[in-house]
Amino acid sequence: GQAIKRDGSGTLKEFGAMPEDIALIEAVRAAGGRSTDGMYDPDVCAVTRPYANQMAARGGQDGHAGFNDVRFPLLSSIPGTHRASEITAESAEVFNTLTAPSLADHAKQCVSKWLGSPEHRDDLMRPHTRYCYVMMKNSHITEARGTGHEYICVANFTDGTSGTRSIAKRSPPTSVSN
Repeated sequence: GQAIKRDGSGTLKEFGAMPEDIALIEAVRAAGGRSTDGMYDPDVCAVTRPYANQMAARGGQDGHAGFNDVRFPLLSSIPGTHRASEITAESAEVFNTLTAPSLADHAKQCVSKWLGSPEHRDDLMRPHTRYCYVMMKNSHITEARGTGHEYICVANFTDGTSGTRSIAKRSPPTSVSN
């Protein structure tokens, strides 16, 4: 994995987070989510991002398909991991606004869906040792599904010790505007 300073200096962007990911992390924090109290981890993101990309390429609707067989073993192999989990959501296809929805609008909608599910809410609201949030534009929008403003949101978490790797402590995200 990518080496990151333990003192948490720098920004999430320097740690590999995309603007969409930062918008999602900000929405989680604004909703009182404590899942980002741990460390943003590029090794966790190396598992999360490919799955988000796969979901986006297929047009979403995958949910947690393959978590137990594929992503759980990968996350569990990260040193110090005792527990691994995942949450997924999609932003709505259509917003009742006169202007195009912002990244923040899509991120807030994913967080709202997670808060509406007891299992997802638990993962969102409690601290984890390591985390990665990914928000990715759905690349498979059809006329029947909406306007092309849909995003896929995926997060993976691991709990345990931080191991011996260098990973980023919680750092304030840089503001993202769309």
